[in-house]
Amino acid sequence: MTNLDDRVFETGETIEIPKYVKETPEGRRVRRLLKVPWKDVDGRINGMISWSEDITERKKIREERDEAFQVITASISYASNIQQSVLPTLDRTLMTVDIGDAAGLVSTMHRIIQQMLSQDTRVHDVDHCSDDGLEMGVCFLPPDKKSLIFAGAGFPLFL
Repeated sequence: MTNLDDRVFETGETIEIPKYVKETPEGRRVRRLLKVPWKDVDGRINGMISWSEDITERKKIREERDEAFQVITASISYASNIQQSVLPTLDRTLMTVDIGDAAGLVSTMHRIIQQMLSQDTRVHDVDHCSDDGLEMGVCFLPPDKKSLIFAGAGFPLFL
């Protein structure tokens, strides 16, 4: 008998250990351990039920899910920051590009966003190189509405 078993018999309380690590021939396993007093109709303890469940795989899956969630959350936050930076940049860029120059607008936006993200210098280490790319489509419709000028970067035009 263990100290936990003694405690169940002495107190009559259920003991739960949600993460009990045990070394086995197969390696380290994580178990959920439950010890429950078996009482008769009068409440006297007549025995104990000890139950153990291997939760190693469930724990691993949960950790992988949590890690993926953190990556996704960080990516969404990063994308949101970029988006919040693009709108003021677009306003400033419109002032510097000739009216109707859709390709110039896309090119200038791309250059400015690369600078904002510190992607405007060439990095020779492929593992640390990042180019989040610019997905932007610009349609310019002049006041006479007789033509349409389109420029896109990773963004097709569907008519």
